[in-house]
This record gives sequence, structure tokens and C-alpha cells, in this order.
Amino acid sequence: MEKLFIESEDKHAVEAYRQIVDYVLNDMSVKSLDAIHIYADPTALFFSCRVDFERSGTPLKIRDLSTERVGEEDVDLVIGEERYLADMLRKLWDVYGQDRVEQSERQHIIVKGVSNDADVEKLLDVMVVDPLEDFYEQLITLAVDIIPVGFRVRRVEYAGDSVLVIASEKTIEKEWIDYSKEKLQWNS
Repeated sequence: MEKLFIESEDKHAVEAYRQIVDYVLNDMSVKSLDAIHIYADPTALFFSCRVDFERSGTPLKIRDLSTERVGEEDVDLVIGEERYLADMLRKLWDVYGQDRVEQSERQHIIVKGVSNDADVEKLLDVMVVDPLEDFYEQLITLAVDIIPVGFRVRRVEYAGDSVLVIASEKTIEKEWIDYSKEKLQWNS
């Protein structure tokens, strides 16, 4: 990876982390990474890593994936993108409950008890797919795979287009968090 920055007093640790990161990246095929910053001091009791990325993909709402037909007491959603049907059903069940949401036909979902304009707008604004949420999970998995074995206590922070992971064998102390944020130029 071109934008891999590793800070360590131990030159062997730098090369080892470079190999680990290359291996993990090849295995995961994570896209849209901008840079990875690692602070690894073999004498310290903690490890820290900042992963920067470029946002890609746009969130999809029900209004983006369907056409609505508003009835007197319900809304019939005609699904245009069938591949998101399962995700859409799950989200609607979470928001409205399974008793108010039914799939009447293959590409039709009926939501009962929604008829006035405000309720319909709320329904159409339900987020079905958020690529950033999935991407954060990938970045955390990436960072966890880089963390030294045995460092099971972890702290994860998100800010804009970055994820910060601090790990240790012990309870993470405030000084370590502050030091990591300073070393890795973390702006939260």
C-alpha cells in the first residue's frame, strides 16, 4: 500500500507491520482506502491505528428503491430494485412492526396505517442501505486483523472519513488515548 505510515522505534516491527497490512489488504480487498497510520512501540502496552478512507456510494432510502401508491389507510410500495427487498422488509419491520408490513406480491410491500402526507414522507425517508455503515465494519475488521495477538481490549472512534482503533492487553488508559490521538493526528 502506498499510503501506509508506520511509526515505531523498532525497524523490524515496521517491516513486520508492512507485511501484515499488505497480507490483510490482499485478503480483504477493501476499496476506497486513503491511508493507514500505525503507531507501534514494542515497549508500550498499547497499539493504535488510524484508517482514512474516501467515501463511496450513496445511502439508499425507500423512495430511491420503490414507487408508492397511497391508499386510504395504507401505502403500497412497488419495488423497483428487487435485490434490496430483504433489506427493505427488515427495515420496515423494525420501524412499523411485522403486523403492519406485508409482502402481498413479489414486488409489492404494503405498509398499513400510513396514509397522511407526513407519515408517507417519513416512510419514504427510511434508510434501507447505508454503504458507510458497512464500510466502517470492514475498516474495524481490517484494524482488528492488524492488531497484535492478545490485545483484546479495544477502543474504536469514528470521525468523518477516519476510524481510530486503540488496543491493549489491559484496560486502556486515558493517557494512551491522548498519546495515540496526538501521534496519529486524530481530529474528532
